[in-house]
Amino acid sequence: MIFDQLVFTPLLSIPFIVAWFLLYKHHGHLRTFWQALTFANLRSRILPLWATSLCFWPMMLLIVYNLPSQLQFLLFLFGNSAFSTLMIFIARRQGEESDSASE
Repeated sequence: MIFDQLVFTPLLSIPFIVAWFLLYKHHGHLRTFWQALTFANLRSRILPLWATSLCFWPMMLLIVYNLPSQLQFLLFLFGNSAFSTLMIFIARRQGEESDSASE
């Protein structure tokens, strides 16, 4: 769990999510997408998502691992869907805020 939260998530998982939403925001145009991949832009998008991850998953996994083994996978699926919905909401909100700031 420590490797996941401190290495995999901030270095691979969340940057992939951010890049995917940036590519979607730029309608697949690679030139504008690459121009948007600045360190400041990535930092301002990755840190809130990572903070959310650090707040959500340790508590969720503590709850999941304290359940009987037959229920662990089911609750993990609900937790994963809730976290995915939360990530989509935050990432889209960041895109909307950057659109309104650039206008």
